[in-house]
Amino acid sequence: MIRRTLSSVCLIVFWSCLFAFDGEGADVRYVSGVEDLPLMPGLTEVGDFSVTFDTPAGRLVEVEAMGVLGEGAVEAFYADTLPALGWIGVGPGAFVREGEYLHIEFNRAGELLTVRFSISPRAP
Repeated sequence: MIRRTLSSVCLIVFWSCLFAFDGEGADVRYVSGVEDLPLMPGLTEVGDFSVTFDTPAGRLVEVEAMGVLGEGAVEAFYADTLPALGWIGVGPGAFVREGEYLHIEFNRAGELLTVRFSISPRAP
């Protein structure tokens, strides 16, 4: 009886702690159409520029986001974040994972940085 009660208390404490820590994970947003590509804080998707569809060779995704950020900060965010999600860096703004290729491009207009995410099937 004591062992069962102790197990129940430990389980309650575990779940309470899990929900009590509301850290960064709770506010993570993802790029539209890509459930495992986080959108860096400070970037906002451009609503009218998003293309996602599947082909026999794999999915094609193009999404643009904007923010008042530096290219270096965005590059560092994705260089740190993407390897944990299985992406391997193969060059500046270029990553591969399984059968896909991710390319991140930048375009600056004054203080506003536009970031374009493109995912396409990786060549065999």
